[in-house]
Amino acid sequence: MTSVKTVLIFALLLCLVCGPAQALTGPKELLAPLTKGEQLMGMTAYEGGLLARTSKGFYHYLEDQEPQLLTAFAGSFFDGSPNVALLTADGGQLYGYHPYQGAVYPFSLTGGFQPGAAIPLDLTGLIHTDGVMSIPQQPSQFLAFAGRFYLLFHQDQDGGMEGSLLSFDLAGADRRQIDIPLVRQMAPFEAGQLLLLSEKESGVVGPGVLRSYQPAQGHWTRVGETGQPIQTFSAGLLYDPGLKTVYYQSGNRLYARDEAGQESLVAHLGSEHGRGGAGMALIRSGLMAFGHELGISIRQTEPAQLSSSPLVIRGGYPDQQHNLAASLMPEVQISFTEYQHRAAGLQEAMVLGEDSFDLFRLSLGELDTDALMDKGYARAFESPGIKSHMDRLYPALKAAGSREGAAYLVPVAVTFSPLYINEALFAEKGLAVPRSLMELFALIMEYPEDGETPLFEVPPSREELLRLLWESWVARSIRQGQPLAFADPGFVGLLEQLGRVRLAPWNPQEEVRAGALFPFGNELNPEYWSSYRAWGRQMEPLFLPVFEGEAPLPMAEVTLMGQNPHSRQAEAANTYVDYYVRATGEVAGLALYQEGPAAIEQANLEMMKERATLYLEALRKAAREAEGAEKSNLELQLQQYEDSLEENLEKNRYLVSGEVVADIRALMGAAVLRDHRFAQVSAAGAQSILGRALSGQAGYEQAARELDQRLALIQKEQE
Repeated sequence: MTSVKTVLIFALLLCLVCGPAQALTGPKELLAPLTKGEQLMGMTAYEGGLLARTSKGFYHYLEDQEPQLLTAFAGSFFDGSPNVALLTADGGQLYGYHPYQGAVYPFSLTGGFQPGAAIPLDLTGLIHTDGVMSIPQQPSQFLAFAGRFYLLFHQDQDGGMEGSLLSFDLAGADRRQIDIPLVRQMAPFEAGQLLLLSEKESGVVGPGVLRSYQPAQGHWTRVGETGQPIQTFSAGLLYDPGLKTVYYQSGNRLYARDEAGQESLVAHLGSEHGRGGAGMALIRSGLMAFGHELGISIRQTEPAQLSSSPLVIRGGYPDQQHNLAASLMPEVQISFTEYQHRAAGLQEAMVLGEDSFDLFRLSLGELDTDALMDKGYARAFESPGIKSHMDRLYPALKAAGSREGAAYLVPVAVTFSPLYINEALFAEKGLAVPRSLMELFALIMEYPEDGETPLFEVPPSREELLRLLWESWVARSIRQGQPLAFADPGFVGLLEQLGRVRLAPWNPQEEVRAGALFPFGNELNPEYWSSYRAWGRQMEPLFLPVFEGEAPLPMAEVTLMGQNPHSRQAEAANTYVDYYVRATGEVAGLALYQEGPAAIEQANLEMMKERATLYLEALRKAAREAEGAEKSNLELQLQQYEDSLEENLEKNRYLVSGEVVADIRALMGAAVLRDHRFAQVSAAGAQSILGRALSGQAGYEQAARELDQRLALIQKEQE
């Protein structure tokens, strides 16, 4: 149990950011010097600009200049190096906090990173230990101000959200506990005071409480309440003494509060997930930096910069690409009218000239996108970023959204939803993997449910198998260039076979039946696919043809973005989609772009190795010093850890292995895009008509002919 607990502790403490930020070519509002694999750790105002600490080194940002890498830092957090993460400056002196030593280092960047002597801090009550290793809890914020260090912890020793606010003198002595409940952010204030932002009630989203704290007296004074709600982990705070204005974060918005307590919206932050330790920094009066999970955004705090008209997206939700795009458009409010991308009513809205939305998001299969473009219901995009994106796409994807070289509908995502098999378990039981729908139905009918090895982890319903059947038939017809016809002897025969399938009853309230030949899975995730491959092919996607001897039918769901021709925000819409596609990550790009990486390594691979080495040394030390049964147990753990270390590191080397990259490219080469014909068959009532045949209410051939007749009527009407 010791090793598992320690690994979990390391996993939590090493998550300095939610993921690596990506460098983008865009306006100066976004500072993104972060290349692949870099992580933002901390930042502070410095010499008229901003000093940012990434896993690569120290960057300095000055207004109207590109970020400059002042010095690279090759040290490790784990080898005793004077490494620092969280940054602060006071009176021209730079300080950095070491996340695993619980110590502060004064430092200079003249001639490279020049650390002074470590200043250890007494963090009693804030140390995680398991008998093998002791690791300090990570502060959410670190500040040097008016001759003292301040460290804010969001969680207490027991994992609760009460947290702690500690202060020390610059020698690391004179520890003081500041007993103000639920403090979430702090910032320098007037006349040596500290400004504190607190929740009213732990974990409850609502207005926050502002207080000024006088360190010399140990007293605090209530300043007031925020007019907008704050959240535990995204409650940025700044004070601009030049403007005598408090700035705080509420969700993905930045608000200003003047001396009189009047508040106003001043910027849209793009992301509501603030990078706690990086926080906010005042570069100069009226100009601030906001650290978040994607990088660093530079914000003007003048309300006049805001656009009076929002950019409205019909369908979709704020994913990471959206956050990156929005972070480049701080003056524009961006909102969504629906959570999902839905095409229902879209054409009617176009016919009526509706201008209540500017962009729309839909799936290729939801409606006839060719007709949408031909009828002028999508305005062509014009931007270098979008053109570059379209030129890199697989030809079928580019064709789906283009007319005469112009991009009208921009593919932004491709997903697959296959069956999954435990390939190793099939081999262990001496069973052949089905290679067609016919063989799948036969296996379901013949497989004995012995109670030890279930066939399905979550058994499909008859309705789900029916949908798989007719969708596969549609995909087969598209691939072969044949018109849709269900009164075909081949389809009728398969429908009859499905009618003979008897599924074992299963109560969804029961525990999931683990160890099944067909494990449950959702959309195909390249990262998970690589992991399962590395650890024994426990979950392989299975794409089946209709008949034995035919090629598999991987059906691809394509998500598109289009522009409402009636929108009054054409420039903002173009800009948003341009930034959105530029933010496409390497993993998502595997199913979009013809060319790309041969494999994708873990961004934190070196840190994983360092962490493993550190834990190994700690385990060796604990085994040497232990006695009796504990010593035997630790020695066994040590032997197991040493024996598996290199193998486990190699298995975790790739985020997406070269083998999986090659398989994804093969999938895209064979993919059948789910287009409007799938929606037509669904609208014709395929499930209900064919379902009546399965339940004995109609003959199989009769049901197939009825579906063909209904489908012909729909096609004629749409023409």
